[in-house]
Amino acid sequence: MTSADYLILGAGVAGTTAAETIRGRDAGGSIMLVGDEPHPLYSRVLMPHFVRGRVPEAGLFLKKPAWYAEKTIEYASGVAALKIDSEAKRVILSDGREVGYGKLLIATGGKPRRLDCPGAAEAGVLQLQTVDDARVLAAANAGPALVIGGGFIAMEFALSFAHKGIATTVATRGGGFWARLMGDASRTMIAEALARHGVALRVGSELESLAREHGRVRARFKDGANIDCAVVGAGIGIDPNVGFLKGSGIAVNLGVVTDEYLAASAPDVYAAGDVAEFFDLSAGGRHVLGNWANALFHGKTVGATMAGEKTAYSSLTSYSINCFELPIAFLGTVDPDDERIERRHDDAVIQCFLRDGRAVGATAVGKFHEREAVNALISKKVVFGAGDRSSFADAKVPLANFVP
Repeated sequence: MTSADYLILGAGVAGTTAAETIRGRDAGGSIMLVGDEPHPLYSRVLMPHFVRGRVPEAGLFLKKPAWYAEKTIEYASGVAALKIDSEAKRVILSDGREVGYGKLLIATGGKPRRLDCPGAAEAGVLQLQTVDDARVLAAANAGPALVIGGGFIAMEFALSFAHKGIATTVATRGGGFWARLMGDASRTMIAEALARHGVALRVGSELESLAREHGRVRARFKDGANIDCAVVGAGIGIDPNVGFLKGSGIAVNLGVVTDEYLAASAPDVYAAGDVAEFFDLSAGGRHVLGNWANALFHGKTVGATMAGEKTAYSSLTSYSINCFELPIAFLGTVDPDDERIERRHDDAVIQCFLRDGRAVGATAVGKFHEREAVNALISKKVVFGAGDRSSFADAKVPLANFVP
């Protein structure tokens, strides 16, 4: 059995950033980074730009193979963790090795959900999670295209197909993109932007089956409608990659349960990125955040803690995308179960999410007016009373008025 002072499972942005942060604080400790892909670190955020020809493939990669040796980080690529014994402090890898650890970081990310309807496996449904997926999508030039889903990945599919000049239909089960998070006004702005660029949006559509015949795919929906297409892309969410943790002695709910220091339930075990169900100080509760910025800041935070500089995660993460010319932004924690208050401008709709009356997150469709003030509302945990809710809706009232 080999061993490492720091064993990191997952070589994406969370795991690699943690390794780099540890090395910056501990020059002599042994670090082993285990990743199930054969590539060095690359940017998932840049993949859509590669697909659309705006970034060369080489521009995706954030680390060169030599970087790992320069940092004295042992990089086991193309290898996955099969089992963890947290009591014995050891991990069994898919290449047959058994590795002991001093401290362990679980940063195994998430796996994209796959369509489970009849015919999905034979239809060649595209995903957009890895650089290999991006290569396939970049080469797809036949149409028409069908996109299933109503979140960020589905949006990236729609934008990519439209950029290629492929007629595209997006089918969502709900009332449009981010239907559980966006109000009617926000969703209408998004639908109109899609329509202006020839992307058809089919709401309330539940897929029944896919059938591939003679190089084409027929999608059947439960309302009786059929759509024929050449290519199907699916963006229906991801699930934290926690299946290998069964019997590990590490508490798992939706993801690996951690505190604000990203420490898991077992001694010397931590979790970061999409796999972590962490205690978010800004939101006052645990949740999973599946975005690049969160994973990056998790990596910096947990790396410092593992190297002996105990650090709580307190970053306010954000994620944004442009639906053609229409900016869409998410800030902080946005949960469909939280109360929402809305503020409409001529060129934007801004929502603030409240938990027990306290600002925890926001969305903006269109120009993000007074973004710094919205950030302060969340960071300072501002509580909205009944009168404040009404005032928030008045776009003529400066948001800075609410910030103490």
